[in-house]
Formats: sequence, structure tokens, C-alpha cells
Amino acid sequence: MEYLAMQLSQTNQMKKLILLILLVLTACARTENQQSTSEISTPSTGRALPATRTLSPSATTTFTPTITATTTSTTMPTRTPLPTWTPLPTLSSEEALELVEELYATNAGCRLPCWWGITPGVTSWEEARQFFATFATEIIQSDSIQISEKGVTYIETRNIVRYPIVADYPVGGFSLYVIDGGISSIETGSFYIDYSIQLDQMLQEYGAPTQIFLWTLSNAPFRPLPFILVLFYEDQGIMAIYDYDNAEIIGDNISSCPKPVVSGLSLWSEIIEMDVEDIEFRALGVDPTKPLRLLEDVTDYTIDSFHQTFKDTSNQTCIITPVEHWE
Repeated sequence: MEYLAMQLSQTNQMKKLILLILLVLTACARTENQQSTSEISTPSTGRALPATRTLSPSATTTFTPTITATTTSTTMPTRTPLPTWTPLPTLSSEEALELVEELYATNAGCRLPCWWGITPGVTSWEEARQFFATFATEIIQSDSIQISEKGVTYIETRNIVRYPIVADYPVGGFSLYVIDGGISSIETGSFYIDYSIQLDQMLQEYGAPTQIFLWTLSNAPFRPLPFILVLFYEDQGIMAIYDYDNAEIIGDNISSCPKPVVSGLSLWSEIIEMDVEDIEFRALGVDPTKPLRLLEDVTDYTIDSFHQTFKDTSNQTCIITPVEHWE
């Protein structure tokens, strides 16, 4: 028994050490802030980025922005060599699972758009990768996109992190998008249902959204009908996506009642400007059958009345939208 207690103590100490190292890395003072009034726009999503991007250095590393605005150049920027990081200890499978459960429960003690201690626009990819390598089952560099606009060229790279959750749902994951060595945005994808951030929790914690969108189909060849609710917090860099699986046609309306669901988050830094096309792409993917519609255009709710109604944990109200909007 004494040996078992000592082992459990060592496991908990290892988890706390890793969380402490992550929080120290991402909370260190930032000493440089370069800005430019020029902007670049992503053709496919409409996102706008400053032509000169400031990355956030840790206590021991300084990252220098390499994207500069010109009127003629379209060449790739020269990258500053990234530092060599000392790997943190790798956790056992049991320790990794415990750490993931703790991160889901506490979010490493930070508020969205910070995710598990990783903050878009603040945390470098090397800092994030060093932490995830301690428990991830896979870290994959996926697609990279080179974008040139108004004489400015930059590359956005997608990195996928996969990790254990529970025995009957063995792999979870999310994507981190990197520009010039810094995390620019995070997409969590779908959560295991036990870890979903419920609608009332989101509305209580982060207030009324900037915009609320709905999406459904009246003529889907399957039942229940698809029904997606999107909460868009422009100034906070948060988009919460709720995919309900209980929508049905009742008379001339489509009705869906919010309940525990598999939800997803899209989080981004303040350097990214989101427009409706970008929101739609993140929520629905490429070429959706129907576009997202603003809540107030397809229901009787305003943003404020929706917020007041659905932030109540005991609320049993369903969302009703006329079929005619979705034919």
C-alpha cells in the first residue's frame, strides 16, 4: 500500500509539473510588439491579417516577425531559426489519460480563447508542441497554404494533435493553425459528449454573443433533421458550434430542443478578422446546401432574448424556425 501511494503521488506530481511548465511558458511577459497598418486577406475565407505579425516570445526565446508588406514582392519570407527545446518527460498511457481528463475539466485554468493553456496570438507552436508531446498519441503536420495578397506572402500550416480520451472513444483531437511559428487559431472539432460545453454554460460564462446563426434543412432525406446553432463572439475570438440531432417538422415549423450534444469550438487571435463566409466555412465546411441564417431572421428571438432564455439551466424551451426559410 505504501508503494502504491508513492506511485500515485509521483503521477500527480508529474501532471502538476507539466501543467506548471505550460502555464509558465505561455504566461511569460511579452517584450516586443510590432504593428503595421497594411492588411492581407485570405482569398478562401476572407480572414484579414496584419502584414507584420508579432509573435510572442517566451522568457528565453525571442521570435522576430518575418512577414513584411511591400508593393511588388511576392517571395516567401525568410524564417528565423526556431529554438531547440528540451523534451519534457513522456507520460504513461494512464498518466496521459488522467492529464487529458484534468485539462477537459479545468482548461488548464484559463478562459477561452485559451485552450488547455494554449492561447492564439500568444503561444508559439514550439511551446505548444513541447507540451503536447508529453501525452499525445500523434502530432501530425497536415496541409500548408501559401497566401499572397497586396505584395505580402505568408504560410499557414495546420497541425493535428491526437490524444487518448476513454476506452470506448480512444482518440480525440484538434487542429492548431500556425503562422510564422505562432499559433494563430485552434479548432477543437467534436468533443466526446461528456466533455461538451453546454449551451447554458457558454451563455453564462461568456455572455451574449455578437451574432447567432442557425442552419437546418427541411427536405433532408433522413430523420431527425440536421440542426446547427452557432454562437459567434467576435471580440473574444470564440465560436461555439452545437450540432443537435433531434430536430423535427411540427406543422409549419422545424423544432429543435437544446440538449447535451457533441459540440466544437473555433478559437482565434485578435489579428484574424472573421466574416460570414469564414464563419460558415468553419461551421458547415465547403459548399453547404443552405447558408447559415441569422437567428433574428429565422426565429422570433433577438440575441438578447435568446441569451436570457437559454442561459437558464432549467430552461426547457425549444428553438422553432419556420419551414419556409429552409425549403
